[in-house]
Amino acid sequence: MIKPAQTRRAHTGGVMALGTAALAALALSLSPTGPAASSPKPNRYIGVGKCMNCHSSTDGGDQYAVWKKSKHASAFALLGTDEAKQVGEKLGVGDPQKSDECLQCHVTGHGKPAEAFKRGFDLTQGVQCENCHGPGEQHMRARFRATAMADPVPEGQVPPYVEIPDDEIVKAPARQVCFGCHNSKSPSFKPFCYYERVAKIRHLDPRKPRTKEERAAMLVCGCDTPCPCVDESSADSCGVPPKE
Repeated sequence: MIKPAQTRRAHTGGVMALGTAALAALALSLSPTGPAASSPKPNRYIGVGKCMNCHSSTDGGDQYAVWKKSKHASAFALLGTDEAKQVGEKLGVGDPQKSDECLQCHVTGHGKPAEAFKRGFDLTQGVQCENCHGPGEQHMRARFRATAMADPVPEGQVPPYVEIPDDEIVKAPARQVCFGCHNSKSPSFKPFCYYERVAKIRHLDPRKPRTKEERAAMLVCGCDTPCPCVDESSADSCGVPPKE
């Protein structure tokens, strides 16, 4: 298992003094000028194992199962196959699973410093959720905090959909994120239609209300002529209106 290096991060008085100190510390932590404001907690990569804890329910769309069935989940393992080694040999790469040139698109967070990963993060899990959605620690903390403050969901009822703030995590990755790796620089690249490809890995929460326009925008373009997307394009659509 390949793991990023990890780093680790009294006097008492009378009851009244202790209570006063505790209240002062609490006030300081809540103050906009206190330590919490000047030293925000890091937003690290947590790994798909942590994402699975909340994103594996059928009612919520089971995003983990969609990822697990995708080629993204086996992206690192693919580099250990004979086929990958043959491709690597032609390019002068000794071991694809140790090559920066290969790993940059076959694992999550490649090239990031050790402190960017939460303990237990496993690089061998391939292209994980955070490749597209960004580091998830802030999102995880926010959801745990919100759940702790909310009223418990009665047994047998489906938890309601909760709208996630835009600044908490990347909710809708741009097309250019895909083209960062799926492009002509890849030795195994083949032209593809973005709409068709993203439909295969779509993992929506069925509880979220969506307008007709929002649903239509997610459909395959529906044109009859081949129109492979090009990675050099700066637009976020292929320019063909989606089918109704």
